[in-house]
Amino acid sequence: MTIANEDSRTGPYNGNDSTTVFAYDFKTLDEDHLVVTLTSAAGVDTVQTITTHYTVSGVGDEGGGNVTMVTAPASGEKLTITRSVPLTQGLALQNRRATEPATLETAYDKGVQISQDLKEVQDRTLKFTVAANLTSFDTTIPAPAASKAIAINATNDGFTLVDEPSAAAAAAAVSAAAAAVSETNAATSETNAATIAATLTGATSTTSLVIGTGAKVFTVASGLGFQDGDWVLITSDADPDANYMHGPITTYTGTTMTVGVDNIGGSGTLADWTIRRSGTRGAVGATGATGPAGSGDVVGPASATDSSLARFDGTTGKLLKDGAVIGTDVQAYDADTVKKDVANVFTAQQTPLSAALTYNATQTWDCGAAQDATLTLTGNVTTFSAPTNQVAGSYYVLRLNVGTGPYSVSAWNSAFKWPAATAPTLSAGASDIDILTFRSDGTNMELIGLSQDVS
Repeated sequence: MTIANEDSRTGPYNGNDSTTVFAYDFKTLDEDHLVVTLTSAAGVDTVQTITTHYTVSGVGDEGGGNVTMVTAPASGEKLTITRSVPLTQGLALQNRRATEPATLETAYDKGVQISQDLKEVQDRTLKFTVAANLTSFDTTIPAPAASKAIAINATNDGFTLVDEPSAAAAAAAVSAAAAAVSETNAATSETNAATIAATLTGATSTTSLVIGTGAKVFTVASGLGFQDGDWVLITSDADPDANYMHGPITTYTGTTMTVGVDNIGGSGTLADWTIRRSGTRGAVGATGATGPAGSGDVVGPASATDSSLARFDGTTGKLLKDGAVIGTDVQAYDADTVKKDVANVFTAQQTPLSAALTYNATQTWDCGAAQDATLTLTGNVTTFSAPTNQVAGSYYVLRLNVGTGPYSVSAWNSAFKWPAATAPTLSAGASDIDILTFRSDGTNMELIGLSQDVS
């Protein structure tokens, strides 16, 4: 067999966390001749171990085969496949003995592969150009030394070691970084100065608010120098001396500033605010001297509601304020108004609260809703319950229609009190009407009148 491929290197392949099979396109006589190198994202090469890290197929094939990794290379890693044939010759020929052509060809192939492997390594080395004149140039490289770099010497006839240039570059970089930091600090100082100036000259807000105490929420520019807890004076641009609010900032986030106003001047709903940092509210001063005594004239409000009663404002007897409206807030005078503590003569008919009761086998009676009650039986009443909402001293009427049954009441609650402690027998004719009149002591209903079969 021949070797048509001059290359002995495949790759590098980029890892992707999933691919494990990687092809190589050159012939190898032994799987141990392959060198599989994994390069980390930081550029560090690590030669992999056969079986532990990978397996090989296609040994002896002219077109190569595959390397199968046990673990897929990660993203950022690279995989390179090369060949390194041992620099040995193991074929021994004997005189006048038969030699198989395949044996010779394998030996020839190994020699060619060694040459290819050396070429692959040579291709990765530094070289002088073909035109370089090396007649008097010593290509020997000096022994390595820490923090030194290889350079062509001053006489141009060999190499020498010099201080690595990175030290000077590093110093320049440090100087440049320091200058950048100074520039940044200057810009920051300028920004901070502008921010502080904004808190002194004032932030503006067009939020429409009523002058008053309590939490007031303003929309302002973001990034100002105000902080939670700062005291601010908020004035109206139109009349800052008259219209203002004063208090501490409770929260300032983004473009929203909330101020707990506890001191105000003026009134009205305004939207032309300037907000400046201020000192805290001072202590209450001493009480001023008492002014001269007034003339004694009663002072009333600037205006009043028509037909309203004037009321004193305070206890001085000299100040009046608007009062209640007669007929709306207080009852207007009426000579016919009934009074509870005097005898009254009624000149018009008075009607008690009348209502019909709804039949139930266990009958109820709400005296508060029906002082004059009508009940038509549509079935027998098993028990007539104690009436509710009785008022002591009040009189109640029960107009009882026995219905078409006729129906009856089997039992009365003990709250009903009868003459001789005996409940009356109701009329027995169809649709007969009995009228019972009671007086209440607040708990019991005492029968004081009975009219039966009223027609």
